[in-house]
Amino acid sequence: MNPQEQFKEVQSIVDRLTRFRHINGWAAVAAGILSLIAFAYINYTYQIPWLVDNTDSGNVVSKAELTHYFMVVGGLLITASIICGIIILSSLPKDLTQAALRNLLKLGAFFALYIVSGFAILWAVISGSETITIGLLRSVPPMMCILYGLAHIQASHISLPALKYLGFACFFCGLVGAILPMFAWPLWAVGFGIGHIVLGFYLVKKHPN
Repeated sequence: MNPQEQFKEVQSIVDRLTRFRHINGWAAVAAGILSLIAFAYINYTYQIPWLVDNTDSGNVVSKAELTHYFMVVGGLLITASIICGIIILSSLPKDLTQAALRNLLKLGAFFALYIVSGFAILWAVISGSETITIGLLRSVPPMMCILYGLAHIQASHISLPALKYLGFACFFCGLVGAILPMFAWPLWAVGFGIGHIVLGFYLVKKHPN
C-alpha cells in the first residue's frame, strides 16, 4: 500500500470515529410520515383558510384562527420531535466515541439555533404587524424550509454527508415557495415529508445501525 492509500485509509478511519454517523433511518422516515400527516391534518381536516390556493392574500386572519393554528402546528412538531428523538437515542451504540458524542451535541445545537432563529423572525414579523394577512402567513413555510435546509447542510459536515441532499431539497422548496406562495405549503410537504422519507430509506439501506 502506497503512502497516499495509507493516508486515505487513516482519514477514513478518523472520519468514521469522529463524525456522528448513528442517525437512524427509521427516525427520518417517521419524521416524513408525521410531516405529511400534519399537512393533511391542518389542510383538509381544519381547512385553515390561508392553505387554500384561491384565498385572497389580503384577507385578514383572526386572532382565534392564528392561535388555533399555532397550537396545532406546535403540538405536531413536539410530537414528531419526541418520537424521532426516542428512535435515535434508543439506537445509539454503547461504544460511541467522545468526538462523535461532541458532534451529536453540535448537531442538536445547529438545529436549535436555526429553529430559535426562525421563531424569532416569525415573532418579530407578527408582533410588528397591525394585521395578520393570509399573504403574510404564506411566507412561513418557505422560511421554515430554507432554515431547515441550511441546518442540514451545516450538519452534514459533522454527521452523515447524505444530510446535505435533504438540506438542498428543503432549501430549494423554500426558494420556490417564496417565489410562488400559492404552492408554499405543498412544497413544505414535499421537503419535510417526501424528503425525510427518501433520506430515511437511503440511510436504512446504506447506513444500517
